[in-house]
Parts: sequence; C-alpha cells; structure tokens
Amino acid sequence: MSTQGVLTVVVPIVPDRVDALTGLLDGLQGALDGTSTGPPLIDFPALESVHFARFVVLPASADGARDLVFSTAFDGPEERHLAELCARARTGLTAVFEHCVGFSAEASTTNAALLQYLVRHRLRHGALHVGYVGRAVGDIEDEERVRRFIEQKLDAEQGTVAIPKSSVAIRRKIIDWVQNDALRVALEPRDAPIGPTRVDGWKRSAVGGIAIALGLLGGAVAAALLDGIVGVALYVTALAIAAGILLLVLRHHEETDPAKTDTDYASGQSLAEDEDFGIRNQLTHLVDVKPGRFRLVLLRAVLFAIELRARFQFYKGDLGGLETIHCAHWVILPGTKPRLLFISNYDGSFERYLGDFIEEAGKGMTAVWSNTVNFPRSRYLLLDGATNERVFKAWTRENQVRTQVWYAALPEISIRNVNDNSTLRDGLRGYMTEESADTWLRLL
Repeated sequence: MSTQGVLTVVVPIVPDRVDALTGLLDGLQGALDGTSTGPPLIDFPALESVHFARFVVLPASADGARDLVFSTAFDGPEERHLAELCARARTGLTAVFEHCVGFSAEASTTNAALLQYLVRHRLRHGALHVGYVGRAVGDIEDEERVRRFIEQKLDAEQGTVAIPKSSVAIRRKIIDWVQNDALRVALEPRDAPIGPTRVDGWKRSAVGGIAIALGLLGGAVAAALLDGIVGVALYVTALAIAAGILLLVLRHHEETDPAKTDTDYASGQSLAEDEDFGIRNQLTHLVDVKPGRFRLVLLRAVLFAIELRARFQFYKGDLGGLETIHCAHWVILPGTKPRLLFISNYDGSFERYLGDFIEEAGKGMTAVWSNTVNFPRSRYLLLDGATNERVFKAWTRENQVRTQVWYAALPEISIRNVNDNSTLRDGLRGYMTEESADTWLRLL
C-alpha cells in the first residue's frame, strides 16, 4: 500500500561552487517549464512517486555557509521513493550534488553510495500536513479521468430521454457507464485507504503522544500509590505551578523580544514574479529561531502538537479548515543559530493563501512562528501575531526564499478537486438515498 511523506535533504555547498550550482538549477527549471530547449537534467515527470519536488539555495547561515535544500513530497514508503530517485535520477542528482560538500566519486557512480549520501543529510520534519492522504499520483490522475469521463457522458446525453430524473437512477446509469468502460477499476476501493496510517512517520508521532500521556498518567498513579488522594492533589498542583512558571517565562519573552510592527520589507518583492502562474503555487520560507533554549524547546513542542493533530485529526484534506494545501512541512535546521524552514505547495495566490492561513489557522501559525525572529508580537503563544494581517504578510514576504527549481505533478488539479474526485469515486460503490445521491451528483 502507498503512503505519503516528505524528503528534506540539506547539505552545505562548496563555497566557490554556489554560482555554478545556481546557474545549473536555473537551467533545470527552464527545461521543466519549457522555456529552454533540451531535456531536463532531472526528469521529474518520469518519476512515478513524486508529487512535488524542489531545489533551493538558502541564504548564508550564521557561520557563513550556504546550504542546498532538495525536497520532495512523495508516494512511499520512503525507502521505495529513495530507491527510485537513485535508480532513475542518479545522473541528474549527481550533477547537482557534486557542487556540495562530501559528495564522493562513489556516490556519482553507484546507487547505494548516492542513497547513503541522501540519507546522511536527510532531516526529519517537525510537522507535516498532507492534503491527499491515501491518494498516489496515479490515483489522482485516474480519478480525474473518471470525473471527466462521467461529465462527458452526461453532456452527450443531456436533454435526452436517456437521462432519468431521479438522482438515484442517474447514479445507477453512471455506474453502468463506468462498469462498461476501461475505467471500471474505479469501482474497486483504492489500494491505500484514507487514514492516519497512510503518512510516513505516523508511528513516531503515535509513540511520542502515547509516551507523553503515559508519563503524565504514570505520575498520577505513582502519586496516588504513595499518598492517595492527597498525593494526586499535590501532583496536579505541581503540574499547575510548573505550567504557571512556564506561562510567566513565556510572557516575559513575548513582552521583551523584538517584534515587527511595520509593513515594510527589504526583500522578497521580486519573488512575486515567480508566483500565481497556475492553480498550484509554492512557498519556501526561512527564518532564524529566537535565541535561547526556551524558544527552541517550545518550538519543538508546538511542532510536535501540530504533527499529532495533522496525523490523527486533519487527514481528510483540510488543516483546521484550511483546504488549499497539498503538502506543507516545517523543518528545524540545526546550527550555531537554528533556523526554521517552511516548505508549502498550495492552491491560489500568495495573498489569498496567507489570508486563509490567518482566518482558518492563525493561532497555530502564531504558536509556531512566534518562536522566530521579528515575528509580529504575540500573546499567550496563540493570540495576536498572525492576526496582525498586514504586518504578518510583510514579515512572511521578507523571509521568503527564492525556489530555484519547483516541480508539481498534475499542476492543473486543485486539492479541492483531488478530494472531490475521490469522493466521487467512492460514491460509485454502496447504497445511497435520493438525498445523498443528489449531493453526490453535485460534485460533477
């Protein structure tokens, strides 16, 4: 069964090879866009497991190093995706990574050595949202084909006596059409069900959540065994005091940390030239984590909480009501000054995307990014911050990073269409009332 996941490889670039690498990546993007002649250095459309892929040359870190990010959103398991990359894209990946530190001659000639290089420089996501859980690239393509087939058949017979008036009868006719076509496989359940276990890394999230719950419960049980109700009361009191101390420390930071208050930004405006050319768009965002261990630990805790909700609550296409994200994840980049990398693939314009973020998930975004430098001032971790819309958008633009290469499979299909098409396919099976059949037909 297929799963979904993200791969994020971050590796230092050889200092005197940055310009050469940037030029190579610009050529790759041109070939993928069709704005330059010749085949692309890496033929992403030929890779069956790839939903999205990108290369990004990051700004210099605190120690002056420049890093290359290679990231994919893939159909897994991860081992199978990595094997496909190494087997079918080794020549192109070699041409890119030979500009980076530690890339050996062996890695350029053997799949096993290239695999080791990618795994060695892979960073695990802190939080990940997938808007198409259980749908491989092939599933999305097939289900779009099914929808178009049904619409064409309905259009061809529109206004004729062949189309029944009853929604149940129309649905029955549609099922017959599909049954008698090469698309009849759509009448069977897809290989991977839509559920929490269809995202790579769900076991780590589950184990972490269970460990925390058992730790808290275990403390209460131990307190009860030692001193009964009094022990439990003392345990709960101790937790409350600890939470109060953490809140006081947080409020001190929130009131004293520098915060952006204006709508100016010195960089990022030129990146608008690369946006909003199609249904799907992308964002790469990089910002320093605020100094001190408190903020870094708090950021990790917030990301873990978001990861848990994404895995076990928001796995049916939306993230807290936000329905425009195909795939997005955060990664903490280690270093002298840790940085937070955010990679997103979404539908619509930059302005609308951020507006939806604020309206539907503003508290969650504030909880994450309030731990990073110069974020608009927040309160109690969740309040204000991103809801200061104009300042938040300026802050986001200022910390946006140019994506040298971006590839999207099936770029003309929105995430809403992906999910509607899946609902349409699922509705080809089972019993429906007249009311539910009428609702189902409205997807067409």
